[in-house]
Amino acid sequence: MRSLTIIFFLLVLLNSCGFFTFLEPQIRQGEEIHITKINGKQIDFSFEATVYNPNGYGLKVKPSLLDVYVEGEYIGKVRLNEKVKVKRKKESTVETFLTAELVDGVLLKALRYAAKKEIKIQLKGSIKGGTFIFFKKFELDETFNVPGASFKFSR
Repeated sequence: MRSLTIIFFLLVLLNSCGFFTFLEPQIRQGEEIHITKINGKQIDFSFEATVYNPNGYGLKVKPSLLDVYVEGEYIGKVRLNEKVKVKRKKESTVETFLTAELVDGVLLKALRYAAKKEIKIQLKGSIKGGTFIFFKKFELDETFNVPGASFKFSR
């Protein structure tokens, strides 16, 4: 009984200190996309950005599958291939590795998008993220602009 009281006291203390409150991480700068492999309708690429996590704990995002829209047009699905970790109370560069499964005819459109100054990309779907043993599923509907010049092909 005494251990239950101690655990309850610790949970109340941690909650009052704001330990369990969640603040959304912010992408600060350096959004870059590096295309590593094109194989038919499948594209492997990495996305690199500077992310600030204002929370007092590190965050992990588990592999997820999202719908992708470019300039408002559905182009396929993108899969986060591996878990992504964001450090606590710190600004850090995060590189994620993704695979896109594209719809027919999208590669020709991709060349047109790469020639633009700025490209509007929208991601929709659900992702699972959290810390330690506490994970939650979040609905994601994010739109952001990426410079067309940031699309680079790596060998």
